[in-house]
Amino acid sequence: MAQNTTLSIPPRTWTQLTNADATNVTVQVIQSLAPVSLQAAIGAVAPTTEAGSLRLPAGDFIVNTALQNIFPGAGLVTRLYAYSEQGAEVLISHA
Repeated sequence: MAQNTTLSIPPRTWTQLTNADATNVTVQVIQSLAPVSLQAAIGAVAPTTEAGSLRLPAGDFIVNTALQNIFPGAGLVTRLYAYSEQGAEVLISHA
C-alpha cells in the first residue's frame, strides 16, 4: 500500500517505515538529535541489531531509490526499518 507520511520513531525501538512491501523509497530524517539507523528486511520482521545499517543525520535524505540499490548485499529486501537512540521524525514515501 502506497504511503507518503512522517512517522515518529520512538527511542531505542526498531520501527517499520514501510507499511507494505516496497521497491523504491524516499526517506528523510526530519528531526533527530542523533543519526537515524536504517535497516532493510525481508518481510515484516524487525532487525535485532544495527549491524549493516545505514546511518542518516537530520536533514539527510534518499530520493526514490530502490531498496536493492541502498542495500545491494542484503538479498531481496522488501521493508525498511528505522532506529534512533533519542527518537526521531522521519518522512517515508513509497508506492
